[in-house]
Amino acid sequence: MANQNCELLLAYIKSFLYGDGDCRLEPDEWEEPCRSLATELMTLRRNVEELLQYTKALSCGNLSVPFPQKDNYLCANLKELHTNLNHLVWQANQVVEGDYSHHISSFGELSDAFNCMTAQLQERREILQEEVESAHRRVDAAYYDPGTRVRNRLYFEEYMREVLGQQQDITLCYMDLDGLKYVNDHFGHNEGDCYIRRFVQEINSSFRTTDVFARIGGDEFCIVLLGRLSGLMEKKMADTLEHFQTLGVGDYAHSFSYGIVEIDGGSGRMSLEEVLHRADEKMYECKRKNKERLGCL
Repeated sequence: MANQNCELLLAYIKSFLYGDGDCRLEPDEWEEPCRSLATELMTLRRNVEELLQYTKALSCGNLSVPFPQKDNYLCANLKELHTNLNHLVWQANQVVEGDYSHHISSFGELSDAFNCMTAQLQERREILQEEVESAHRRVDAAYYDPGTRVRNRLYFEEYMREVLGQQQDITLCYMDLDGLKYVNDHFGHNEGDCYIRRFVQEINSSFRTTDVFARIGGDEFCIVLLGRLSGLMEKKMADTLEHFQTLGVGDYAHSFSYGIVEIDGGSGRMSLEEVLHRADEKMYECKRKNKERLGCL
């Protein structure tokens, strides 16, 4: 009987080690020690089969496979690897979201490669960010007047063609700084620049930063409000002109002339040249009044 049991045990071992048939044991009627040995072999077989299924799932990249039973010691190292792989996937997803601060240390050479990759991505992002910021600075420089730091003619023309093309209601004020040539000729260009900056400061203090204020020539400026706001614009400009004329700075008169036009976007398209021509005509009416009041500017 013992020899027969030994032969059954040997056949059972071969069946799960080499896949040789489907041998089963029924050791309940066996005598010791064969019965205990058979019971342990059956437990070993279940663990080995579970190990094979687990490794097959992991080798196919299936990280959602359930963990083996806690008492299956054969899978202990694989469960630790499985946990580390799940964490690696989470870290990779963080990198996809743009977080390059994560580092790993559980995978030897793979860790080194991953950490090197994230470091290079971070470095590349910093380079790209600097390139973008540099491009923005170049765009800003292209759209701003260097002497006053208000928008320049290039920006003004692009902006106006956009709002006119969209047929928006706008109110435009065209301004000419009175007497700039006189100041330059008699007090020097440095003083002329100061005169310009004082004028710009007056306009900036009277309007919002979101309103478009641009220098379109040496002594020519425009400010644009969205909407039909000629009444508001007239009051602001009259108050600003009065304050500017009474600054009492320097040995020369401070003044500017302005002309306001209100554009009804729904009345048909107008060109920028037409708008400026209308505003220029009104500005010269103001300049004539300033000359009569203050003398030759």
